Amino acid sequence: MAYVLTYTNGFGDYIAMIRAKRSIGPMGAFGPFTPYIVVSLIYLVITVLGQVWDGVPLSALLEPQSLLIILAGVPLVMIFVALIDLLFTQGIYRLVFKRFVLANAELTVRLDDSGIQWSGNDFAGSCQWSKVKRVVETKDRIFLFVSKIEGLILPRRALASDQAFDGLKAYVRSHLHD
Repeated sequence: MAYVLTYTNGFGDYIAMIRAKRSIGPMGAFGPFTPYIVVSLIYLVITVLGQVWDGVPLSALLEPQSLLIILAGVPLVMIFVALIDLLFTQGIYRLVFKRFVLANAELTVRLDDSGIQWSGNDFAGSCQWSKVKRVVETKDRIFLFVSKIEGLILPRRALASDQAFDGLKAYVRSHLHD
């Protein structure tokens, strides 16, 4: 059985791929919350180490009042990370996306037993299933990463039903374990 998907490669797909990339590897253990958790932990480590460096005994840092003061900074750090994420998502990533050849282009992706082929805007490519390094599945998309930063997007909207999307997921999984 072969699958042929045709869709427009939109900005939402690009942002979804960036978020999917974040979920890969040890830093992606917390999914979309990874940046918030990592930066908050860095803040806590730097704050505690700074206090210890200044000569504050560790026992004093473990007192409830000291802990509350230190932990009060975590929500501020999370707000800061959210603002940076918003700046990148709505500003920088939008500018980068517009420079892609396949931005807002209609793409056709064909998956069959011999591999994966794609085409759009006078560009085409193909790869064998063995070249897929990582698969990330979300509610609305399947991402087939052929490197740490390059991947193909298989959106749910390109299929007729949820059952067809579930079938595509099973088809992809079956070809990655051959």
